[in-house]
Amino acid sequence: MALTSIALLTGALLLAAPAQALPNIDPLFEEELAATPADEGLTAILYLSDSVPVRRLAAQLELERADRAARHTRIATTLRRQARRTQADLRRAFDAWTGPGEIFSYRP
Repeated sequence: MALTSIALLTGALLLAAPAQALPNIDPLFEEELAATPADEGLTAILYLSDSVPVRRLAAQLELERADRAARHTRIATTLRRQARRTQADLRRAFDAWTGPGEIFSYRP
């Protein structure tokens, strides 16, 4: 099973955050978002679908007889590279929404 690349982005979302820009919102969260006053925030965890085949990478590193530190470094580097490549648009959107106050803050 592949791990989702840097799977979590957390953010305090204000009601004004454009829901249409965030596909596949959990219906329960959507209800909570609709019921929350505009001046109150909500916290969300985003699960992204793009992934890195971590088990396959770990098996390759095992064949290479990489030590634990080398495995950790290579897997973390691969996950970060994948996140930078696949989450750039999302991060730009979050940055844009943070300015006018549609999103209070987020942590990649």
